[in-house]
Amino acid sequence: MLKLNIRILKINNGELVFEIDEGHTICNLLCKRLLKNPLVKFAGYNIKHPLTPVSIVTIRTKDINPINALEEAVNRICDELNEVKSVFYKVTRSEDKKAN
Repeated sequence: MLKLNIRILKINNGELVFEIDEGHTICNLLCKRLLKNPLVKFAGYNIKHPLTPVSIVTIRTKDINPINALEEAVNRICDELNEVKSVFYKVTRSEDKKAN
């Protein structure tokens, strides 16, 4: 299981800034999913240094708590990945049966 180190740097009404020990893979996925929510005004990240996977993620929202927007985005990402897993499982089982 993936263990993430997250440190909240700033939180107020409509804005959340946190540091996460991850690079482009997680941060890009998270920001793209956040931006699909019409109540998210901004979602972006900055990698502190190219050789260290530490990123600063900023989320700005309107009419929704940024933590709730983040939680919703993470839940949707999990749902999408479970769907990919399910499809992959069906395809590989089908191919496995054809091979036998």
